[in-house]
Amino acid sequence: MIEEETKTKWVWAFAPVNASIGLFLTLLPLYILSLGGTVVDVSIVTSAYVFSLIPEALVWGYAVDMFPRRKGYIAFSYSGMGIILLAIYLVNRLEFLPVFLSLFGFISTAASSTVSLLIMERFSKSSWPKMIARLNYASLVGYACGLIIGFFWSLYFDLNGLILASAIFSLLSFGLILKFIKEPKLTFERKTILFNKEVFTHRLAMLQVLFLNIPKLHDFRKFAKRLRLTFYREVPLLYLSVFIFNFGTNIFGTSYVPSLKDAYVSNNMVFLITLANILMQITIYFFIRKKGSFEHHAMVDETQWTLALRAGVFFATGLVIAFSNGTMFTASNFVFYSALGGSFALYNTAISYFVFRTLDSQRPGETLGVYSAFGGIFSFAGTLVSGYLSYDLGYLATFWTAAVLMVFSISLLNLSAKTGERVRLLHDIITYG
Repeated sequence: MIEEETKTKWVWAFAPVNASIGLFLTLLPLYILSLGGTVVDVSIVTSAYVFSLIPEALVWGYAVDMFPRRKGYIAFSYSGMGIILLAIYLVNRLEFLPVFLSLFGFISTAASSTVSLLIMERFSKSSWPKMIARLNYASLVGYACGLIIGFFWSLYFDLNGLILASAIFSLLSFGLILKFIKEPKLTFERKTILFNKEVFTHRLAMLQVLFLNIPKLHDFRKFAKRLRLTFYREVPLLYLSVFIFNFGTNIFGTSYVPSLKDAYVSNNMVFLITLANILMQITIYFFIRKKGSFEHHAMVDETQWTLALRAGVFFATGLVIAFSNGTMFTASNFVFYSALGGSFALYNTAISYFVFRTLDSQRPGETLGVYSAFGGIFSFAGTLVSGYLSYDLGYLATFWTAAVLMVFSISLLNLSAKTGERVRLLHDIITYG
């Protein structure tokens, strides 16, 4: 049964769990540091979470196709997340966090693999873009509300209570899912996500790991071979640019909150700075949605400027962390982190569309498998390396390393674009003379 667009209040069932995620992921490094951990511990725990997303996306992807119970997977995911957060709250021990975060990543992926399909199955194709936009809006509002709660709570109370609040929000979404969401009568396989760019970009934004089949060694060899051949390098170079972006972004992001705490920034100000980042993302996503299609905001030149902005912010943040303090320090971080939020929204939109265009119509699973595997590995490597870089060389060196990687990503993206232009020019010459 296809629903009417007016019956969309159930999308707000996803707001509380996003409040939980926004609250918990911002809280996590603060919580680790409060337990006596260092930036290395933040890196280890975060990398355990990021690494768990790679195999879990494969497992849940196959499960979703074999046993198409959308409501069941989402309810299981949100209840499981709540239970794990309750366990973290009760145990309150640093040494168990890598295990808990690995389980958290495993459970949360069940919902990520399902939500986009649920939208497609419950609404007509013409309604998909609007419904995706509404779901994004509800999710981002929930995420922002979680940060606002974290800000006010941390003014007066212990951080451990926020773990419990995160668990409650996740369990609240579990209850709302049970009450308001119905199983669709018609179900699709995951590959149908590839037939609509809005749905595909939403799914890739939720979780940048999407497997349609298990990557084979042949797929990686083919990727490496195409990288060496001039007329086939456009797509591998684009993907390599994204991998370097993931590596650099995670190097910066993992050490950012510990760097603020080393500069004696209060917990409530950390939540407020993160909120500024999210509000800028919401603004940019709204602007993109209001002004037009993804194609208009997926130009290579614009994406390169976005990467240049991120490189500049990483470089400037390193200077501020190393040489500034007081009001100037806090104000600078508000501006810089807000700029990173806006640039991420623009980049994420553009790259998701670029990847959508590069999918092989005959074997999209092969392309996505390589993209997802390498993307996950580079993200994991960035989170793991970050803590050790910061601990041994300092935050200035860490953030400047991230800035250099953004510049490298720009050069690869530019080389990919030029390769594509040469191939298309040669094709026109051969075809039309």
